[in-house]
Amino acid sequence: MRIWISTILLLAIPAAHVVAGDSPRRIVSINLLTDQWLLTLAPREQIASITWLSQDPDYSTMWKQAREIPENHGTAEEVLRFKPDLVLAGRYAANETVQMLERLGVRVVVFDYPPDFEGIATQAREIGALIGEPAAAERYAS
Repeated sequence: MRIWISTILLLAIPAAHVVAGDSPRRIVSINLLTDQWLLTLAPREQIASITWLSQDPDYSTMWKQAREIPENHGTAEEVLRFKPDLVLAGRYAANETVQMLERLGVRVVVFDYPPDFEGIATQAREIGALIGEPAAAERYAS
């Protein structure tokens, strides 16, 4: 019964979409890696939510910056509450959440962990372009 009610509620929440050429205004991250990218590259007002892991000093070196941002535990219900126009996820986590969000029309971009320093620079540029912060990404990648 709970799952049925949650599904009905999820379907009732309209998903926001990014119009081509627009930078997303409400980004949610459901992965520690993408949390760190947002904290590094995105203006604070663009970040709607990041994972609770980024606020824990045992997991994140950026936990002090992360404390002021609403947290999530990677569930679709939590993510939708923030009305994101972009969700960033990691390849190996929260697959059910990613699939549910995609079915509901939410734009989700999934990232792998970069294998080397060149991969880190490439990923910085990809995320910078995606969130409308290519200059910040280039400064980081250089």
